[in-house]
Amino acid sequence: MLRFFRQIRQRLITDNKFSKYLLYAIGEILLVVIGILIALQVNNWNEGRKLNKDRINILENLKMDLVNDAENYKTNIYRLQKRQEIAGEILQFLEEIPLEIDSSDTVRKLLILGYIEDHNPSFATYNEILGSGKLGLLESNELKIDLANYKSAFENFKVIENNWSEDIKDYERIISGYFSGNIPLQNYDLTEISAGKNYKLRFSLNEISDNYDVVTRIRHISYFTKIQVDIKKNNLLPTCEGIIAKIDEELKKHS
Repeated sequence: MLRFFRQIRQRLITDNKFSKYLLYAIGEILLVVIGILIALQVNNWNEGRKLNKDRINILENLKMDLVNDAENYKTNIYRLQKRQEIAGEILQFLEEIPLEIDSSDTVRKLLILGYIEDHNPSFATYNEILGSGKLGLLESNELKIDLANYKSAFENFKVIENNWSEDIKDYERIISGYFSGNIPLQNYDLTEISAGKNYKLRFSLNEISDNYDVVTRIRHISYFTKIQVDIKKNNLLPTCEGIIAKIDEELKKHS
């Protein structure tokens, strides 16, 4: 092909047809420019497809993390609500101890109050795109702001929740001192305890009831459990679900 064009140029020069040669040269330059532009367009198109594929992959992974978080929030909220309910029952129970009690059920409830309901959302994908500099692939500024605010809100709440966890651990250590017998006092499973397993042990409800520190700690557990439920149910979970909805909108635009 190049040889063909070279022959035409030589023939035009030999025949002394400068004007035609000039037009031909301009045409050749235009062809080269057009070829370059087409090549650039194809390259941009391929690059755009690759970026869009990366964008969809990021959005899908973010959604997967958040869907799992939402389900874990629901489970965590349910268990916290049960703990709050039990705290109210125990406080009422300690104010007026009945003549007959179900010791297994009483122990179960006292121990559940010392169980730390922990839940940590996964920010794996979000942290990855921050670290790799791919946050710009998310075209929605609103989505980027929501993700940042969601992570910040949870981290701030987690600091407070960790402080409460220390109070719960203190309660567990104190309440375990009232029991003597064969009972798991650490790392117990809430499901097994909820089944009401019969433990052979001795404890005095009157002593527990008369201990102002224990009763006060149960009140504190009831109070901050209510706050945990309110924040997770009315703030963190709705925020999580709202971000999922926005991700679905972005996926529709780019799929």
